[in-house]
Amino acid sequence: MKHKVVFLSTIVMILLLANFMVHLRGCSLMFKQSDKEGNPMICCNKIGNCAFVGIYRWDGRKESTIITIPDEWEGIPVIQIGGYCGRGLPTPFMIHMPESHFNGEGVYLQSPERYKIAEPYTIEEIPFTINLGENISKIENVKDSYYPFTNEDGSITFYHPTVYIQCSERNKTFYSQYGKLYYKSNNKLVEGFNYTLD
Repeated sequence: MKHKVVFLSTIVMILLLANFMVHLRGCSLMFKQSDKEGNPMICCNKIGNCAFVGIYRWDGRKESTIITIPDEWEGIPVIQIGGYCGRGLPTPFMIHMPESHFNGEGVYLQSPERYKIAEPYTIEEIPFTINLGENISKIENVKDSYYPFTNEDGSITFYHPTVYIQCSERNKTFYSQYGKLYYKSNNKLVEGFNYTLD
């Protein structure tokens, strides 16, 4: 009887520990920005053995419009796009424009067409390609953004990054088709990304 109690106690402890580890993976307090510089920015949870990607800082070069999400970072699997870091600080995945494409006071998180803008403006889309690896299993926090650039004549150009996604065939959660990302479980489109139009 004593052996049964010890055995059952051990099983319960293992299940509780497994449950605790699962919660540690998602706890923002466990994620800290990596000391090793990367682009996109990487936040790691060393206790939960997982990481997510945050802001990608574009340098304005055509060859830098291809964003490859690493499968691992410092030996830790990169499993998520966007998230929350430290004390719950929102750390979205977004593409940040350089000064050559952004001289405004703030970023618009919705289309300028939704605002009353007195100056004449145009929207210029900048297409990016995102290569997703096999480890990505969660899309947590993605931000769309329009970056205002005031031209010499007073008009405004809003630079708007769009994405064409290519997903590894080995990924168990997502697949891509014609540049868009879908869930394998139900074939629904993953929302949040501003996809490049065909």
